Amino acid sequence: QHSKRVLKEIAKERLLAAKEAAPWLCVKMFVISWKEISRLAAQIRRLYGSNKKAGKPFWICLTGFVAGSPISEECFRMNDGFSNYLKLTLQKAQEHSLQTARLPIAEYMVRNTNAKNYHSETLAINQVFDALSTYYETQSWPEALKAGVPPGKGYVLQDTAI
Repeated sequence: QHSKRVLKEIAKERLLAAKEAAPWLCVKMFVISWKEISRLAAQIRRLYGSNKKAGKPFWICLTGFVAGSPISEECFRMNDGFSNYLKLTLQKAQEHSLQTARLPIAEYMVRNTNAKNYHSETLAINQVFDALSTYYETQSWPEALKAGVPPGKGYVLQDTAI
């Protein structure tokens, strides 16, 4: 069993290796209200923690992240060690001509009948990460969407629809 310091160093090495060999996961940062800033900062913390624990971590890039902005200040306030997170900025992402895409929810999932008639394809950052991480490990969109899209969003896999 390794010490905490050694485990942190191993995790850091895995994340740095992801920069060269793994897919890049870019999160577009925007908020609509002050209330969302704290939620977004918490989601970034969960995303970073999940990525550190993932068998195959991504290289994470936060786009639209500007030093000194309200979201930047909130991330530093809410996340101990935020300055030590390994991340890139939008400028670096653009320099690498990164491609963007959406999750194929419409292709693999259908609206499920529910009492509130609520359906939403909008996911929290950590939910998108769970889906992408599962896809990266399994190469299966149905498995990935099952892992990332919670039942409360009103969608189920096509073969499990009622």
